Amino acid sequence: MKAFCLGFLLIGLAYCNGADSNTIPVLVVGEKSYTNAQIFKVTPIYVMVSYDGGLTTVALSNMPALYKEKYGYTPEKAAKYVADQKEAARVQLAKQRAAQLLAQQQAPYTASYSVTTNQIVRR
Repeated sequence: MKAFCLGFLLIGLAYCNGADSNTIPVLVVGEKSYTNAQIFKVTPIYVMVSYDGGLTTVALSNMPALYKEKYGYTPEKAAKYVADQKEAARVQLAKQRAAQLLAQQQAPYTASYSVTTNQIVRR
């Protein structure tokens, strides 16, 4: 069991020390540079980068041409992705509002009444 755990630890250390073939020694984007960068998430508008200083999000439109080509960036794809995300958010919000309205309509009337000396008191 100890050897098994030690194996995972060594693999993890190798990964953290840049043994991965996808490590970019220095990724330069505009005026910023990222040392030992690894791109681990790609969308049509941004990439997530892990580097020696932590994590960051970089707009694909700002990436060097090599990476724009590698990840298939085009302004048209980016615009469509943004429009699709906005539409998905709009649909999700509409569903939430409909569910809230339905819950309100189906909830039993919760006001309680008590009769005291010929008066009805709403609580």
